[in-house]
Parts: sequence; C-alpha cells; structure tokens
Amino acid sequence: MNPICKYLNKNTFGQTLGCPSILEISIMTLRIALLGFGIVAQGLTGILRDKGKALQSSIGFDGRIVAISDPMKGSLYHPEGLDLNQALKSVKDTGKGYDAQYKVVI
Repeated sequence: MNPICKYLNKNTFGQTLGCPSILEISIMTLRIALLGFGIVAQGLTGILRDKGKALQSSIGFDGRIVAISDPMKGSLYHPEGLDLNQALKSVKDTGKGYDAQYKVVI
C-alpha cells in the first residue's frame, strides 16, 4: 500500500479504507516558487535535492523549484526547474546572491 493512503483514506471512524490504484501509479508534479531564500527555503531546497527521487518513488511527489525571489539575493526563474545544487552553492559561497553563471536571472 502506498504510504500516503493511510492518511488520505480514513472514514469518519478513523478506519483505513482501501487505497485507490491511481495513487499507486500517478506522480504529482508541483512547480514551486520560493519567496525569500533564507534558512527555511534553503532547507526545503536541500530536502528536495537530496530526497527528491525517494519522494517520487515512495509517494509520487515530484516537487520542482522553478523560481526563487529574494530582495537581498536576487531572483531566478526557469520553467523546467532550477539547478538546486548551483543555487545552494552560489548562496553558500557568496553569502548573499546568485553568481553570474545563471543566465536566467530576472
């Protein structure tokens, strides 16, 4: 059974119901825009980078960060998803913003 089924399919008495087969095979892709790129947003970015494949195979979740906007660090956008390694590395290395290697700065 898909792990997410135990949370989604409960009746009013709290009993777990059967899992619809569509949850077993479908992948939910979410395009995510981050407003601010502080500690929490960088943490989420690291989780999606490190655990993205596991989330996709275990519960069918595919989260893609397509935009980051921060008043101090600048803004990035790519419709297919940003390179999370490069975004995190750039902020870590410079301490403030994205380096000139990004061609998609808006």
